[in-house]
Amino acid sequence: MSGWPSSPPSPSYQEIYSAQNWGSAQPLINYSNTATTKIAPSPQENTNPQFVVDSRVGEDREFFDRVIAAARTKSGKFPSQESLSLDELKPFGEPDFHRLPFAIRNRSQLTSEITVGAAGELYAYEILSRLETSLPGFGLDNWHSGIRKQVTVHENYRNLRPWQGRETADMTYNDTAGVFTKILIESNYLNKEIWANARPKYFFTVKATTEKCSTRFLLSNIEYQIMQQMKLTKDGPSAEVYIILRVFNLDKDEIDMRVYVDPVGMQESGQLEFITKLYSVIPSAS
Repeated sequence: MSGWPSSPPSPSYQEIYSAQNWGSAQPLINYSNTATTKIAPSPQENTNPQFVVDSRVGEDREFFDRVIAAARTKSGKFPSQESLSLDELKPFGEPDFHRLPFAIRNRSQLTSEITVGAAGELYAYEILSRLETSLPGFGLDNWHSGIRKQVTVHENYRNLRPWQGRETADMTYNDTAGVFTKILIESNYLNKEIWANARPKYFFTVKATTEKCSTRFLLSNIEYQIMQQMKLTKDGPSAEVYIILRVFNLDKDEIDMRVYVDPVGMQESGQLEFITKLYSVIPSAS
């Protein structure tokens, strides 16, 4: 895509954005240097390394199994614009990683975040790959996230290879037949008069949480730049469309997803409020 930064975002984000329904912004997140919390085993726990690995695999498999089952209960339905409640646009504070399912919550926060992120992407993929009107050509090759490898512990995805290409979004879809565009029109995300004959490429970023939909989440500077470059206009259809898929309640029975088409446009219309906060630190010369 022309005009993009020369390299994909690094895990060490320098600038973070959040939106009104996501709460207050974080000044800085550096994933590569995030301190981990080690949980001391109780005398009754088995501390054999192989036992720990096998236990985590089982926990993740069960977690992903619940996510897959929840997605399939939607029976191919795509979330409509009307499913977005006003209550979901109110701030709800910070995600609580102590409430994660199973023993996942006893891992470091980074490991927990990766597991939750992978579960959110899995849910989104299951929804998109099983729509009532199937998307021609949509499959695992459209899933471009580096953390998709986490779901290979599940038997349905054991042959999924790690994504080795450049990450421009978690998933992409070139809608050459106009099928997905028609779904978005019928779900009241796009104007039929403008988009009826459009065949854009879609870029999906998944933001997942175990909490309510309104819990704030973070965007990297590069993600926000790409959103701005793909902002939709009223003059006509665009060649590229950016969509945030917000997956929430991942540790609960009512797992669900909301769709934010053109988030920068939603920002300008007052539906979302993006907040940026950057701290600059200069060491003393002495």
